Formats: sequence, structure tokens, C-alpha cells
Amino acid sequence: MKTSSHDAFAALRHQPFLLLISANLLLSTALLIQTVVIGYQLYQITHDPLSLGLVGLAEAVPFIGLALFGGHLADRREKRRLMQQAGAVVVVSSLVLLWAMLPSTRETLSRNALLMTVYTSIFILGLARGIYSPTSAALRAFLVPREIYANSASWSGTFFQAGAIAG
Repeated sequence: MKTSSHDAFAALRHQPFLLLISANLLLSTALLIQTVVIGYQLYQITHDPLSLGLVGLAEAVPFIGLALFGGHLADRREKRRLMQQAGAVVVVSSLVLLWAMLPSTRETLSRNALLMTVYTSIFILGLARGIYSPTSAALRAFLVPREIYANSASWSGTFFQAGAIAG
């Protein structure tokens, strides 16, 4: 009888891979929390359920529209640098959203200016995620040996789902 030598934690023993999926877990958690907060704040401002749908649309359209081009960029450029740049755009857009939702800012901006700032920031977040996500997936393949790639894909999906549940 042959015993199995399958190591369920093999991919997690590669520190660069573990750092990548941990960063992805934190990013997905943070972005989902941010989405809930922004949705709540927008509904408090507008009292219109359509404003919540527009939040999703403002992020999904650029994310989906740019994903193929993001994959092309990930294949042609240095992946780590591309992820850092996309991550920096996410941080800046999130800081703009934080600024826009401060009570002092909400008092000084008109309702339309506030909504335009929020939707534009969310659109830019979608663009950044359209670059970050395919680049992260492309980089993952280079961080673990080929024979444990299936294991790494399972762990990557698990960490993403954990982030989505936590967020």
C-alpha cells in the first residue's frame, strides 16, 4: 500500500507566496469594508438606493474593462512594481474617499461635488484593481514551484474568500 506524501501546506512554506496572499487578504478585506461604509454614507446623504447601485457600477465597469489589459501589462512589465503602483493608487483613492466623507468636507462641498468626488474615486479604485488583480495572479505562478501550483491556487482562493467573509 502506497502512502500519500501530499503536503497540504506546501505553498505556505514559500514566504514570498505567503506574503502575497496575506497582502491580498488584507486588501480584499479593507476594500469590502470600505465599500460597505461608503454605501452606508452615500445612502445617508442621498436617501436613494440607486446611489448604492452606482457605487458598484462605478467600480465594476473599469475593473472588468481593464482586466484584460491588466493581464497584458502583467505579462510585459515587472509584476512587483506594477502591483506596488496599483496599490499606491488604491491607497490614494481611499484617502480621497476618507477626506470626502469627513464631516468638515461634507459641509464645504456641494452634494453634487461630493458625489462626483466619491464616484470618481471609486472609478479610479476600479481601474487600480483592474491592474492589481491580474498582476497578482500572474505573479503567484512565479513564487512557488510548478509541482505545487495547484496547492498555491487553493490557498490563494481560500485567503481571498476569508478576506471577503471578513470584509
